[in-house]
Amino acid sequence: MAGRLTAQIQDAEENKRLWEFRTISDAIRFRNITCPGTPPRECPIYLAGECWRGILGNQECFQLIDALREVPLRIVSVSSKQQNDYRDGDIIVATPTLEVGVDDPQIKSTIHYLPPRTVFSFIQKRGRAGRGSGEIAYTLMILDTTPSSQFYFFRRNRLINGSYELPLNPQNQVVRGMHNLIQRERERMGECFQNAPRNNAILGIWRWVWETLHQCHILRHYYDRQLAELNSSPRSAQDQARVRHILRDWIQREKELLGNYLSLEQLLEQIQEESPQELHDTVQDVINAVNSFLSHQGVSADDVRRQLGRLDSELGQLYYSDEANQELLEQITGIQRTVRDTWQSLRRQQAWQIELHHVECLYDFFRALERLCEPRILNTAPDVLKIVLQAMFYLHLGLNESDTPEGHQSQIEEYSYYIPDAYFQTVKPIIIEARYLLGSRYNFDLYQENLTELSTTFIPYKTVYRYRPNPDSQPNPNISYLTVLSLEHRPDWVSDDRETVTIRLRSEGVTRGGIQFPKKVHVKFLESDSQGQQIVAFCPRCYAIHNIRHNRCNCYEELQRVKLYAQPIVERSYEALVEPRPITRSLSIIDQMRGSTIVRGSSVEARRVFWDAEVRYYRYIANVHPYSFDALYNTPVQYGIPTKGITWNLASVVEQILPDNNLRQQVEQVVIDGTHKELNEGLVLHTASHLLHRAIAAISGVNEQELEYSYNEATPDNPPEVVVWERYEGGAGVSEVFENTLRTNPVAVYQELLGSILCPIDLAESSTWTSVEQLRAELAQRWCLPEDNELIIRVVEEAEAERQVQIQQQEQGEEERMMCQPPQGHDGCPACIHTTYCTERDNQNLSVSRMVGEAILRCFVQQVSREEQEALINQAIMQGFQQPQILGADLAQGLYDVLIL
Repeated sequence: MAGRLTAQIQDAEENKRLWEFRTISDAIRFRNITCPGTPPRECPIYLAGECWRGILGNQECFQLIDALREVPLRIVSVSSKQQNDYRDGDIIVATPTLEVGVDDPQIKSTIHYLPPRTVFSFIQKRGRAGRGSGEIAYTLMILDTTPSSQFYFFRRNRLINGSYELPLNPQNQVVRGMHNLIQRERERMGECFQNAPRNNAILGIWRWVWETLHQCHILRHYYDRQLAELNSSPRSAQDQARVRHILRDWIQREKELLGNYLSLEQLLEQIQEESPQELHDTVQDVINAVNSFLSHQGVSADDVRRQLGRLDSELGQLYYSDEANQELLEQITGIQRTVRDTWQSLRRQQAWQIELHHVECLYDFFRALERLCEPRILNTAPDVLKIVLQAMFYLHLGLNESDTPEGHQSQIEEYSYYIPDAYFQTVKPIIIEARYLLGSRYNFDLYQENLTELSTTFIPYKTVYRYRPNPDSQPNPNISYLTVLSLEHRPDWVSDDRETVTIRLRSEGVTRGGIQFPKKVHVKFLESDSQGQQIVAFCPRCYAIHNIRHNRCNCYEELQRVKLYAQPIVERSYEALVEPRPITRSLSIIDQMRGSTIVRGSSVEARRVFWDAEVRYYRYIANVHPYSFDALYNTPVQYGIPTKGITWNLASVVEQILPDNNLRQQVEQVVIDGTHKELNEGLVLHTASHLLHRAIAAISGVNEQELEYSYNEATPDNPPEVVVWERYEGGAGVSEVFENTLRTNPVAVYQELLGSILCPIDLAESSTWTSVEQLRAELAQRWCLPEDNELIIRVVEEAEAERQVQIQQQEQGEEERMMCQPPQGHDGCPACIHTTYCTERDNQNLSVSRMVGEAILRCFVQQVSREEQEALINQAIMQGFQQPQILGADLAQGLYDVLIL
């Protein structure tokens, strides 16, 4: 992301020099109007935002301005991979590398692209600016139309001025497990120090390395001779050099050998993906023959050579056919080269005795262990400890119980923790492997991601700017590289109605009961447009996606340029491992639970675009329906995490809402896809899930994408309930922050629940109020809050501002916006109840959600007498609940408005 933004800003500054069109008098032109030579308040160009001279020049903006810069800004990119000096630039494009530790008064402002993961991250980032005495830190956050951005847009005042309790869970079992692993190995290394001659630290470090490698049964099985050769403690500088030489040769030799096989596997995948469709059977015969040969299933090297020769011959025939155009000729030439590389790679494997499913984990092991060979690393105990334990993590990642002999099963769990390089990395990650050509061979980069990214970031057909090819592969600097899941699919996997395509995820892991539990997934890079629009080439026949420069699919279909939109198709469930601990009458905390998510695929929309040469930008093709389909895994993906969460018992709410005939009639008036909505238990629980999900995020200060939710309808044994859990293994303290707020300030929770249904745009479109005073009084009375309540004031102010915009549009003859009254679907309202990755986003109109949400919250505010209030307090004390909160009172009547969450 940082590299792409840097390239685009540099292009705008240095090549296109776009700033000239708003700062250089002779270059300023807007709607055929040139500089009129008037003060800014009278200048139509300045008022339209197309001239910036008035910012510095004030009333004399059309005269010479000494302070106006007329040369390009210097752009510098800073990330973990680009260690540039930020002081060399006027604009710094940075990753979280600069989030902390920079105290430079020269930094005047920060620009944030999309919402932060937590408020605390935002505070750290914006704190880089305004470090000089008395200076103001100017902050700009750029949002999009996703629910996560809308969430922060509506709570922007609290984001800047609010106070939050830092979520922290010192009892996190996952983190404690990682710490226990480190502590145990440190103690074992200490014993090696004590047993070393003259307590020599270097000898102790080396002894610990050897013992750790030797106790692994897989390494002993394949490399017993090499381990025996390494079993000698270096006693002098010459000995140390000799041992390092042996270690380096062993690592490099095995890494190359294992890499050859992985290149072979990738070459076969490349042949399969790029070969024309009529050669599919021949290609499949080649792949089957190679796999049978490598697994010693009665196929000889001559058999494989004949199959490869047959494929090469058929490619040659196709090369000289009448159908061969220039692109096909280049494709065939490339495939023939790949076929020959495959044979050369295969010849190197003939005497190999390593089981195929161990190849990747052994390659990853040696790749991580290679860092031991760097100068002086073996002299530094903390670095050695981290490198070896990371290598053991990668090795055991590819093993399963059948690979582990009796008495060694505990090793898989012991090494399931990743020892991170930085504090913010997850300790039980999903491994992402990116493969790409490096010279004539494939390179394999490994990344660690949170397991839950399998349902958000790494879903079928979702294109993201996540990674970038290694600079050693010399990627084209003028090309944007998208990251997408590596998938296998064929034309015959597309359904007859074109609404579904079956796909296979390229991954490693365990499959049980028709569900796969991946430990590593493969991604690939796609070349996209340089404008950052994420445009790709799409096949309308087989639904394959290609680099943007490709024009024809291997099924002979002409490719089309599209912008892809993908939303996950997920099913969530949960299991409470301990009895929930009550907080209020209906809300409880689950201190130990397991949240599970099944990812079945994604709902995809491919919108066609064309290249507008005049503006040098891709535009959507008008009046053309997008390609809409569901991409479904042939074997669904599942993950589960131990965590904490909040459960909401809604038995009394469901009992009160379902008999409400007035609400039922309002809901049934809404039609989605030709079907009238129905007020039922599932609709109530789904709406309540969104309310609780957003409230917990707002109270704890985390992005709503860091939470997941699910709900269960009532059964004979269990009440209807909603559960929201943290997407942090072991829990990060978010649930405890919410619990503490419920106990100390339940009105704050009530306000956040209310904030999801009080939509200022919806109110602006209502004709029931004529003044802000009237609206403020009505809202305060309806929700039992004072008129000077912060939420009431903010909602009313935004409703009035939106109404003024609508009035201005009507006066200027512009098309009226009716964003809160769409016929169906997500309306883009910045205050709506919609959440990121909603499980039923296509089946619930937002106006329905608001109606039902209001009904849910009305159930928690009751008007009671003094005696009834005292009875409620006594009941709460006896049952250990938080006492009801008085929102208002009519002392003359002896009645109280009581919040009973």
